[in-house]
Amino acid sequence: MSVGWVIAALVLFQPTACISAAFSADNIAQLTDHMRRGLAYYFVGQHEPALQEFTEAIKIEPQSGEAYFYRGRAHGDRRDYEAAISDYTRALKLRPEYDEAYYYRGNIYGLTKRYDLALVDFNRVIEINPKVAAAYNSRGKIYEEKKQYERALADYNRAIDINPRAALAYFNKGLLHMKLKNKEEATEAFKLAIAHAQPDQIRLKELAQKLIQSSKRQ
Repeated sequence: MSVGWVIAALVLFQPTACISAAFSADNIAQLTDHMRRGLAYYFVGQHEPALQEFTEAIKIEPQSGEAYFYRGRAHGDRRDYEAAISDYTRALKLRPEYDEAYYYRGNIYGLTKRYDLALVDFNRVIEINPKVAAAYNSRGKIYEEKKQYERALADYNRAIDINPRAALAYFNKGLLHMKLKNKEEATEAFKLAIAHAQPDQIRLKELAQKLIQSSKRQ
């Protein structure tokens, strides 16, 4: 694993944020070690050892919402969706205002076509933190799946208002306009998606370019 990711993991985890009262110094040290190793493994895509480390952290401190949350992330990346939902739900019982847990659980509900549950989670994220552009974008996709197109478009636009460089929101907006036969609006949205695509969004950029070319041929 790279040194950079290890350093990031060391910075990200703060043990005092997730321990219960009367916790011994030795237990804090063990919890910190497992969480930091788990994060380091997770951020370089080594999900099996990450799962093992987060599970050991939970054994030491069953009240750690962060350990359940990151174990849920690892389960989700492995497409073990029910295990991920279970861990996110446990994290939320421990930390009811954990907006990231609502967000990632909502995404899994969306992937598994449990759209009403996804809406509940994305609404909760927005209630806790109205400035999370990704929550509006994800909620927009759910509204689109439910054929509530005006609400979907409003959410994509809100995501873009919050983050004008949100390439995925532009892309989703373009797809919706294509569905609605709004050719010019779709093309403009795809161009903006291409302009704002990040280095790890090469596939999105390529798809947007192909859709623009396809639209020109119609």
